[in-house]
Amino acid sequence: MKSLIFRTYAEGDAPGPSVLLPAFCPDQYQGPRILALLGLKGKKIVAGAILGALLMASAAEAAPSVLAAWSRPAAQGTTGVGFLTLLNSGAKPDALLSVETPGARQVQIHQSSVIGGMASMQMVPSVPVPPGGRIIFAPGGYHLMFLDLTKGQKVGDTLPATLVFASGRRVKARFVVGLTPPKATSVSMP
Repeated sequence: MKSLIFRTYAEGDAPGPSVLLPAFCPDQYQGPRILALLGLKGKKIVAGAILGALLMASAAEAAPSVLAAWSRPAAQGTTGVGFLTLLNSGAKPDALLSVETPGARQVQIHQSSVIGGMASMQMVPSVPVPPGGRIIFAPGGYHLMFLDLTKGQKVGDTLPATLVFASGRRVKARFVVGLTPPKATSVSMP
């Protein structure tokens, strides 16, 4: 397979002084020679371009993050509830599809609403998170239901969980058990 590389020509070898021309030469790799010809300023430009491309690529593929994940106290075998804030710092939309935890036999995503004075709660298949968006899971809105807790949850305990997104990202978090929401600090885990 042929690849595009650059070949340098000195004065007299090509039209004009020191010309950098593309050439198809599958047997030679001249990247270091090209960088040597660029000089310090040229190298800085190339390095800046590469860094910019990497930053843009990582921002476009940034994983969602979790802030202030918490749960209320609950007894073993009962249902617990989970609240959090999801942030999508990426350039593409994403959606929370499911949550996994060893602390409950099943986790469901629910949304509470009040229509015509009647409160209702519905299980939802996913929660969209727009690019640059923030979705708050709080009492009276979106929340997680931890069904059939494997052990009791008391104030100060943590419930580990993995949030699964449509993008394929899996974000680990710890839900702090308390009577009120914790201060908004990031609780995503690498």
